[in-house]
Amino acid sequence: TGIIVLSLYLFNPVILLNSSVWGQTDSFLTMIIVFMLYFLQTGRLKTSYALFILSVLTKPQAIFFTPILLFDLLKRKTIKHFINMILIGIITVIVVFIPFSFSENSIWLFYIKRFNIPQVNSLFSISTSVETTGEAAFQSLYASLNASNLIALLGGNFISDTNILFVFNYRTWGFILVISLSIFTCYTFLKLKKYNTFYISMFYMMGIFTTCIWMHERYMYPVLALLLMSYIY
Repeated sequence: TGIIVLSLYLFNPVILLNSSVWGQTDSFLTMIIVFMLYFLQTGRLKTSYALFILSVLTKPQAIFFTPILLFDLLKRKTIKHFINMILIGIITVIVVFIPFSFSENSIWLFYIKRFNIPQVNSLFSISTSVETTGEAAFQSLYASLNASNLIALLGGNFISDTNILFVFNYRTWGFILVISLSIFTCYTFLKLKKYNTFYISMFYMMGIFTTCIWMHERYMYPVLALLLMSYIY
């Protein structure tokens, strides 16, 4: 079974095109996420929390998996694990950034100009000098970026997320759909006595890809691995 599952992933044309041909690093991020969910599934929570922070530091879209950890915390009904997650998160960030800090100011991490996250800048109206091309900053605020999802189906592909769709703009619709998805997933998660973390994560991420704004086509990448892991577990 393991060889078959490995072959289905390794020789998947999507995996080959994204990694070997296009040169994207989603495979590395997916590996960290799979290990993070594996340790969460097997109860090794501290390791899982550290890997989650590492995944976010690797690529920011790993933040989409935050609700999975929160759902698990709600399921366990104890504040101890939440405190552990915060402490382990802080320690992991410090450990990861120390090697990059020797030639920098001691508080370089807090300079907003170091981060190229136009979505955050737009949401909170932060005015800053982003050290990237104007094209990259502009593209990040499209409702959809070639993602074959609901937003693109409704005409949002390479359209500004501030354009109006029916009553609201694309950004508002995206938030409404994602919040609704999160509430439904949380309710389902808490109702289950036994659950498969890989399956819940796969379902949630597929929903995020389908309904969320700012989606690239490659954000579906982790779902392929989670689908196979769901079969194994």
